[in-house]
Amino acid sequence: MATVRLSMTEVRAHEWIYTFTDSDIADQFQACLVSDDLAECEAKHPPLDKRRIRQDPDDYGPGA
Repeated sequence: MATVRLSMTEVRAHEWIYTFTDSDIADQFQACLVSDDLAECEAKHPPLDKRRIRQDPDDYGPGA
């Protein structure tokens, strides 16, 4: 899976941005995605936070 490194502790994968406690865990998560699926890598390298990237204009409704 293609990923984008947003910062030392943040990785964008598919429609999610993952935040990790340190860059080593972010590195391991990103490397894991080369051969494993997203759910497996989340379990192996749990993020501190996970948030969805808003891609649909309807996601910007009231209270968003």
